Amino acid sequence: MTSKHSVAVLQATSHYLGRKCPVSKKELAPGDQIVICHAKDEIVSWMGWPQLGGRCPYCGQVVSEWGSIGGPGERETAPKKKKPLTPILPRKRPEPITMPWRTIAIATIGLLVCAVSLLAFGVLRSTSEREATSTSIPQTVATSTSRLGTESSAGLATVANTVEVTSEPPTTIPSTPTRSPNPTATRASTPTRRPTHTSTPRPTSTPIPVLAYEPVSLGGGANASLDFQSPPRGDITLGGIPFQLSERVFKSQASPSPHNNHPTSILLSMNVSQAYRVHLLLNTGNGFNQFNGRVIGQVVAHCNGDSIPVTDLRLGREVREWHVADNVVSVASHARQVWSGTLADFPDLTGHIDMLSLDLPSACQNEKLTALEIIDSSATAVNSLDPALNLIGVTVEHYQ
Repeated sequence: MTSKHSVAVLQATSHYLGRKCPVSKKELAPGDQIVICHAKDEIVSWMGWPQLGGRCPYCGQVVSEWGSIGGPGERETAPKKKKPLTPILPRKRPEPITMPWRTIAIATIGLLVCAVSLLAFGVLRSTSEREATSTSIPQTVATSTSRLGTESSAGLATVANTVEVTSEPPTTIPSTPTRSPNPTATRASTPTRRPTHTSTPRPTSTPIPVLAYEPVSLGGGANASLDFQSPPRGDITLGGIPFQLSERVFKSQASPSPHNNHPTSILLSMNVSQAYRVHLLLNTGNGFNQFNGRVIGQVVAHCNGDSIPVTDLRLGREVREWHVADNVVSVASHARQVWSGTLADFPDLTGHIDMLSLDLPSACQNEKLTALEIIDSSATAVNSLDPALNLIGVTVEHYQ
């Protein structure tokens, strides 16, 4: 007989992600080895499979040998070998470029000598220019009158030489006046403008909404009792949520008598403003494997007179059977187990209570939640009175 099962490694993109192993009750994570039942599209952890004695809890097929479990899942999920990473060596820091101290000293002395030479040349040139412009040149004009002898017939007349020396004042070459630079007007300093002090407005404190919990009584809708030796009662916190539980719970219709006369829904009236989320303690009765994956009910919120569907109740996703057995669905991926205890009629077996948390529509969050309805639609959805819905408690989470 060909096996309808295969071994695989759970991937991060698999639609099985988030489901729990029916044996270990632990939620499976990426990288876990799983056994896939292709007939029911369900999974069991590889570590939990041996505890089932080789019998699949979903389709009932017996797998006699470990080697007969195989299939395409092995090749599809086989991890690929990773190439070894090439180590990245750190870069060698370049050595700083340094100059010999002798070269630096010689260059510094040369620059100093050039600067002194230029300064001395400038001083000598300015001194010679000033001396040339300040020296006066005297000019002397001498007029010499020679002795003129004129002999006349009357006698000898001696004319004394008249020496006339005309001394002119020395001519001074006027020096070229040096044009003094125009005085530079000192610009008045512009006064620095001090920044205007602006007071920082104080932040207005915005009130932070606080979440509160309001347990809801099942009231007259409670029509049965739980099948535990010591079921939880009174004010109790399960899964971090406070509940008020009584001895009576709600059970919808089921095939065996007298459950076949039970109602198909329960309507809980309330008046909760800004209802944010609802927490249901909910399981099924007679949740047989043949109904796995089928929609068997619905949750409806009534907000300000409008009936708004919140979610469908699908066996194996939102709800599961209240105890573990080979012929019932024992996994619900969206629910969380919050309590377990011994069965009343079977002391060697244990059952459990699951909590389903649902976000409410925006109409309920902005206004009021006036009622909540849990509906068993198995008669029309799967053409059977089974499975039944077992509602143990309800709490509404809201903003204050």
